[in-house]
Amino acid sequence: MIPYSFSSKILLYSPNVLYLEVMSKEALDSRYTHKVLEKAEKLISEGRVYQVSKILFYIIGFHGKYFVNVEEGKFKCTCKGYKRRGLCSHIVAVLLLMSREDYKRKLDEAMKKRLELNLEYIRRGAIPR
Repeated sequence: MIPYSFSSKILLYSPNVLYLEVMSKEALDSRYTHKVLEKAEKLISEGRVYQVSKILFYIIGFHGKYFVNVEEGKFKCTCKGYKRRGLCSHIVAVLLLMSREDYKRKLDEAMKKRLELNLEYIRRGAIPR
């Protein structure tokens, strides 16, 4: 998972492509974005990201507890890193989690359609391969 940075956007791969606008050039440094992405993955894998409501996430970070607010496609975090750089591992963790949930939902829908199709074949007496 390697981030590529250009212009005023950061392109992240995992598992969908996400565009994240940042507010300062400092956040575009590839070492910084790689570190943020690694921390975000760790936050998710350790179960530190909780969805409080449709627009609010609670993150138990490595240096404190923070809220990420998601409204009209804009993400805001209560941490110092976001205030300084316009980007933080907490926001990236929420983005990744949201993309994975969307991916999971799409996968679940596709699986459901496939199961329904298989059941229809079975009802007709044909076994799908």
